[in-house]
Amino acid sequence: MVDLVFKQPVRLEVPALEELDCAVLEIGADHVVVVLVRKPQMPTRFFNRRAAWLEAVTDRGVARHPGTLEAVASPSHRGGVRPDVLRFSLAGPRREPAQRRMDVRADAIVPVTVIGDDDVALQAQAYTLNVSGSGVLLGGGQHLPSAERLWLGLDLPDDWKIEASGLVVRATHDGQRAVSIDRIRPGDREAMIHFIFARQREELRRLRGG
Repeated sequence: MVDLVFKQPVRLEVPALEELDCAVLEIGADHVVVVLVRKPQMPTRFFNRRAAWLEAVTDRGVARHPGTLEAVASPSHRGGVRPDVLRFSLAGPRREPAQRRMDVRADAIVPVTVIGDDDVALQAQAYTLNVSGSGVLLGGGQHLPSAERLWLGLDLPDDWKIEASGLVVRATHDGQRAVSIDRIRPGDREAMIHFIFARQREELRRLRGG
């Protein structure tokens, strides 16, 4: 897995269970050890021996690696496993789609105005934790509206003002909201994707020391 670098952001997709945001901790010839950057919905022991996909941005697009997850033994708890680390063993050759533009995401803190159900009385100021062409993960705690549909006004760098709306597909106990965007102008979506790829390329250059 030579196309990965230490600390590189990656994503684990565990079918029918969860998607996990991670960072590379250790790289082997046929495996990678990752640390979870956010607490998963279920303990890491439930991912043991589960089939999964590892996604990582490369210079040529998004690489998807099929493989199997393993829980990692805890050095401090006999018989226990680490709550924030998983091992991914490669099961076959990588598949590298042509960009998969809509699915590429980047960790980015972007100011957002949030309005619930088109009701200005349900307005709040929040921020993104990550951004993709098809959705955002919002932070902001309990101040976020609890509506099923949210209107979003994002302030991207270079004075890009993006307006979109979408459905809340996941909410966490600490107030985060995952929003799947289904209403956005084509030009605004392209601006978001351009921003995401720029952030990913910048992160790869930083990790490679370039």
